[in-house]
Amino acid sequence: MKTLICISSLDGINYHRLIVPFKKLKNEGFDVDFFRNIDDPDKGFVSIDQLDTKILKQYKYIVFNRILSPSFQHKHLFVRLKEAGIKTVMDIDDNWELNKGHFMYKDYYRAGIDKEILFCLKNSTVIIAENDRLAKRIKEATGREAVVVRNAIDEAEKQFDTTDNRHFFRSVAFVGGIAHRRDVMSIIDTVKELQDEGERFSFTVSGYAAGFMEWERLREDVFKTGVECFFEHGNSVFDYAQLYKDKGIIICPVIRNKFNDYKSALKVIEAGWFSKAVICADVPAYGEIKNVLKYKDGKELKEHLLTLLHDRDIQAEMGRRLHDEIVRKFDIKKENEKRKKILC
Repeated sequence: MKTLICISSLDGINYHRLIVPFKKLKNEGFDVDFFRNIDDPDKGFVSIDQLDTKILKQYKYIVFNRILSPSFQHKHLFVRLKEAGIKTVMDIDDNWELNKGHFMYKDYYRAGIDKEILFCLKNSTVIIAENDRLAKRIKEATGREAVVVRNAIDEAEKQFDTTDNRHFFRSVAFVGGIAHRRDVMSIIDTVKELQDEGERFSFTVSGYAAGFMEWERLREDVFKTGVECFFEHGNSVFDYAQLYKDKGIIICPVIRNKFNDYKSALKVIEAGWFSKAVICADVPAYGEIKNVLKYKDGKELKEHLLTLLHDRDIQAEMGRRLHDEIVRKFDIKKENEKRKKILC
């Protein structure tokens, strides 16, 4: 029996949680189909709600991320799938509760997305969570166990090819998506202080998408401080990792809140894959990572930046050690073995 993978968006979440691991399984002979689960007739897309049950019955499992029905028809859809003998596998890698500072907060709760995700958690046949903290939160909210399957890099993905990797040792960067405005702003004062003291280094915010309100708000907030910062345009989810290749130091700033505390270590995993030295916030998401410099406040962040900027040997050695740790701890083959056990 086949497995249907429902892709709701071509974003980083669907890329790492569904597209990459199941493409790898498909290449290894696993019987997998991918389906763009989007209700957009103008582009020729239909949602899973509109598929005939006869079509769906060819699949033993349907795998999705967070929400299965784009039109929030979960109550009807889960009954229909259960009656047809189709099992559902829900993959979730973030907390479904947003903090008030999140740029999507109002629209998210107004649409009731948190309730829809919780409904899916309670009614899916199997739940896959990205980390132990999130699995524990799911157990608290639903009484259900989740299988922990962590993010990992597939070296077969072209964008993660390291053959042309370069290290500009006085390049400091944040690489990330649109939801990190407050995280980035938490380090700007420290960067500005170092610049004012005459430290020579480039500072880049990579992943910028022109015209998006939250990105433009971040640019405005950063430039108001007077910091020298280059905003580097981001790429699609299929080639964004190229942004790491010409950097030296990667900063992974995460402020503590009920959403961020359940995040994965993906940003450190990506940077480590390219052997970059990483300075990251001392937060739960990065708790198990050893070969990084962690900071609790601006003073510690400044000390770590000075250490790495003034000693390229330490910077290079930290990058090498982090790469070895990431390869050892986050192995996509091992993580996919967990997926196989669920789907067989």
